[in-house]
Amino acid sequence: MKTNKLALLSAMAYTFSCDISRYYGASKQREITTPVSNTKRVPAKYREKPLQEYRIQGHYVFAYSRKDAIKRLKHQKKI
Repeated sequence: MKTNKLALLSAMAYTFSCDISRYYGASKQREITTPVSNTKRVPAKYREKPLQEYRIQGHYVFAYSRKDAIKRLKHQKKI
């Protein structure tokens, strides 16, 4: 009795997996193809900021901002 139920259950699962498009209304061709919008995505281009020269406590350093200049000088252990 148990084997009959197991066989019936496995047969139903196989049938459902083969014909899933009938239950969800989607064609198999639609499931296989990938969306076109994701394949043609181009990364955004950006402009690099130019380095500016800053003078902090008598030291000259090229950096993007005054805060960045201070960090660069601290890293070099000049201040």
